[in-house]
Amino acid sequence: MTQADGDVQAVTVAGGLLYLGGHFRQFNRQPRAQLAAVVPVTGAVDPGFAPEMKASYPGVWALTASSDRLYAAGDFEGVVRRGRSPYFAVFPTS
Repeated sequence: MTQADGDVQAVTVAGGLLYLGGHFRQFNRQPRAQLAAVVPVTGAVDPGFAPEMKASYPGVWALTASSDRLYAAGDFEGVVRRGRSPYFAVFPTS
């Protein structure tokens, strides 16, 4: 069973992975603050996608993807080690 310790509020698919955003700190008992990527068929968390979000409530509200990037928007403080970039973040998907 796939499970988060908070709400999933946004979903998109890119590169064969299902990306989830919301206000959670763990996904399938693995540390994933507000963003996670899972294999759709198995629900297994992708170990290669673990951005360190500056967790804040209510978290990620919108996700979309291009061929090589994931775009996340919402009410969050930013990404750890990237400086302050509230409300919007971009991540590579490949």
